[in-house]
Amino acid sequence: NPAPLSAPQEQQVRDLYYANARAKCDDEIKAFATCATGRTISGVWACRPQKLKMNGCLLQYQNQDEMDRAREEWFSRAGERKKAREEE
Repeated sequence: NPAPLSAPQEQQVRDLYYANARAKCDDEIKAFATCATGRTISGVWACRPQKLKMNGCLLQYQNQDEMDRAREEWFSRAGERKKAREEE
């Protein structure tokens, strides 16, 4: 990576990082959301297995290696972003 990123650029990397984790755990997130839909307090214990599975999946994809991949992806898209700005 050629240079340190500014705070807004770091936020873009983090957004990409979390989006990638959510995409990889989409089934687990949907299962939890389906369980929690229409519940209030009972969702705390009724959806506990789904929540644990969802959190386990997300934790699996939230580590330094995944952050590095998101950073590399951000840098690989830098040319596309620059071209889009120039076309505006």
